[in-house]
Amino acid sequence: PGSHFASLKQGAAYAVEGRDTVTFAPEIARLTLNLAMTHFDAGGSAYGERLIFGGHTIAMAAATAVRAFPEMATIVAWRSCDHLAPVFEGDILQTRLDVTGVRPLEEGGLADIRAVVTAEYGAAGQKALKVAPGTTKDVLDWRFVALFA
Repeated sequence: PGSHFASLKQGAAYAVEGRDTVTFAPEIARLTLNLAMTHFDAGGSAYGERLIFGGHTIAMAAATAVRAFPEMATIVAWRSCDHLAPVFEGDILQTRLDVTGVRPLEEGGLADIRAVVTAEYGAAGQKALKVAPGTTKDVLDWRFVALFA
């Protein structure tokens, strides 16, 4: 079941229903050996709150893509990756996936995917950005190429 390459259509958009809360921010930054103080110490951040490591947001978008496209075998290339706004622990992320191109192979094919991640700011994000509860903002625009079965 799921989206095999033959069922992917250029221009298709998938608003993924499931959202995901950012957790374990310092632990993820440590695993990547990222030593930037802004990820560990609120006093080291321009926002007065720990900033989430950008790779954490990308990893959450990738996990969402795999859930949305179970026949996606792997990500083979990145076209671009723009961090549009800060992310904080406790923010709730939602990903929209757009199929922007398809290229068939002998078996399966390659699909250009655009992942746009929106954050609903939690308590830390609300405090850091001085925004009201329920405020949302696009935080990531990631374009990649995926191999499909």
